[in-house]
Amino acid sequence: MIILNGRLISKKRNYRRGKGGGLYLSKTYKVWQENALWQLKQYKERWTGPVHIEYQFELKGKIDFDIDNAICSANDLLEDAGIISNDKNIVSSTAVKHHGFKDFRTLVKIKSLKKGVKKR
Repeated sequence: MIILNGRLISKKRNYRRGKGGGLYLSKTYKVWQENALWQLKQYKERWTGPVHIEYQFELKGKIDFDIDNAICSANDLLEDAGIISNDKNIVSSTAVKHHGFKDFRTLVKIKSLKKGVKKR
């Protein structure tokens, strides 16, 4: 199981438009991403091929967020960390969010769907 501490930040909602019209990610998102990637360095498991991912989002107090944005951000983060080879290999997922925790935390379980293939 992978545990990611802290609040997930939506990648979708953190794009900014530059003076030339191009898009870039906000400084807030980049700082969050760097911190999250640092947390994920401790996990050595790597998955290639089709996978199923289970997400459990523990939310602080009564704070709420859009679960599909959280899933997209977590998928991109797992790929950026090299834990999954490509987020297009996620063929199924389940997600649940719970309120009332002291701090934000995301629990992630990844299962390979290829028969006879183990995580490396």
